[in-house]
Amino acid sequence: HLVFRGKGSLDCCCLAGTGAWVSGADDGCVSLWGMMKKKPVHLQRGAHLPTAELGAAASWVQSVASVRSADVVASGAGDGFIKLWALKDGNHTIKELYKIPVRGFVNAMAMSRNSKLLVAGIGQEPRLGRWARDSGARNGLLIHRIEVADE
Repeated sequence: HLVFRGKGSLDCCCLAGTGAWVSGADDGCVSLWGMMKKKPVHLQRGAHLPTAELGAAASWVQSVASVRSADVVASGAGDGFIKLWALKDGNHTIKELYKIPVRGFVNAMAMSRNSKLLVAGIGQEPRLGRWARDSGARNGLLIHRIEVADE
């Protein structure tokens, strides 16, 4: 039984590449973890930022998604974007690849097995309470096709 110690409150997590997992926190950080360390191997501070309209609640990373054997991870908050990240340097760092604009709080996400579709549950409020409300957002699903370039 291991206890992993992160910065802030860890609100979501998912398995990523081989021997790695990713978590999202209430301070806007996305953390990359290895299976052999109790602290993150990489901490992406300010991955999602507060907004003037919603305040700090917009930066809370409420959902992360990945495909177990892929090197791409998605994170979502209420700041107006779903961000796609690449696992780099043997799963020791992450780098931002792309931003998908979205209105509302990204409360849940899943990626297809071939990493070509991203499905996100969008809401007017955060999933863990009524801390903020984006009245311009609509509750529903966002389905986004991801273009995969051949290398």
